[in-house]
Amino acid sequence: MGYLDEANNFMWKVTEPFALYNTGQNWLLFARYWLRNDFRAFRLDRIVTLSLPDEKFKPQNHDPSVIF
Repeated sequence: MGYLDEANNFMWKVTEPFALYNTGQNWLLFARYWLRNDFRAFRLDRIVTLSLPDEKFKPQNHDPSVIF
């Protein structure tokens, strides 16, 4: 996904979506960020473009308590 950071710099992020969460002020996408091999939160209003890969994600047993 194409993403704008806090300084408005464009970055390409390869992620595996996990959950959406509303903070009351922002919607967040919780996803596994492959570059860091960890979960990250991405603000939906900063996502500027999406593309779907040809490969499919393999089902994972993620523990939500790791994130929430």
